[in-house]
Amino acid sequence: MADNIKLSSMLGICRKAGKLLIGHDAVMDCIVQKKAYLVILAADCSDRLKNETEITINRSGARVQALSLALSKEEIGLAIGKNAAVLAVTDRNLASRLTELFGEDS
Repeated sequence: MADNIKLSSMLGICRKAGKLLIGHDAVMDCIVQKKAYLVILAADCSDRLKNETEITINRSGARVQALSLALSKEEIGLAIGKNAAVLAVTDRNLASRLTELFGEDS
């Protein structure tokens, strides 16, 4: 529970800093343009979205990590103000911090 609160706070910080892209199209474009450092998937996102994200990352040749979270789309929505199944972090330091804190769970 405490980890979910910390994670929600970190996502809120990313959003307020303007370093978080939200939604399928924005995230896929960001991956292709190699601007994403971390892609975050909600716990309840579809298998199709997971597969498409993985394929897009592999085809683009981008060095981006995908992280599946324990948060649902609704919980992500509470943290960032919009329900979303997929997010992209475009700041290297914020992505590193999120991976450091929550990457071992994926």
